[in-house]
Amino acid sequence: MSGTATKEKLTVRHLLVVLTGIMITFGCSALCFSTWGLFQPVVAEGLGVEVTAFAMYVTVMYLTMTIASPFAGKLLQTMDIRILLSASAALVGCAFLLMSFSNTIVLFYVAAVMLGLGEITILWLAIPTLINRWFVERAGFFIGLCMAFTGIGGAIWSAVFTALTASGVDFHTIYLIWGVIALVTSLPFTLFCVRNSPEDCGLAPYGACRRRPRALRWPPSPPACPPASS
Repeated sequence: MSGTATKEKLTVRHLLVVLTGIMITFGCSALCFSTWGLFQPVVAEGLGVEVTAFAMYVTVMYLTMTIASPFAGKLLQTMDIRILLSASAALVGCAFLLMSFSNTIVLFYVAAVMLGLGEITILWLAIPTLINRWFVERAGFFIGLCMAFTGIGGAIWSAVFTALTASGVDFHTIYLIWGVIALVTSLPFTLFCVRNSPEDCGLAPYGACRRRPRALRWPPSPPACPPASS
């Protein structure tokens, strides 16, 4: 049976995937990568440690990401991405919550491991993988759009940090706020707005060709009558 080839249109489901990517970079990733330097002198003074000792937690985070990268990539191919993304976002949020009551630098290093495990999936692996599953056309544009919100979020959260510290809020409370923001801006989207692939929703990637069957006529047309004999 023949059919017509058409391109998959942009649907609400496709847009929800992009929205999820935007929200997890705007929240979890921006808070993690764009504000740690602001905490550096404040936390070092509060804990009574050298600034370099606090900065070491970033090294621990990146080292964790390096080690976890191949394992996270394997999990992306075998696990439900909703579970993996939600667990990763929860790790990031809980890491901030841990830092909110940490009075020793060792707990910051533990939180750094949690951040590394969460962010390697959220920022570096899940977004490119998810967008490429859902988009054939303009995949690069949407990946860039999601990544851009790491910087946009960083600018906003940096301003929030400055306002909070100017109001006399201590770093423990700010980390608590960061933890709540990370969870609120990620979990509702990772749990309810994404699926592993568009095929799970009866769709195709945006821009992909789909062959739609030609509609059948019923009943079929009767055969042409033979010419009358003379």
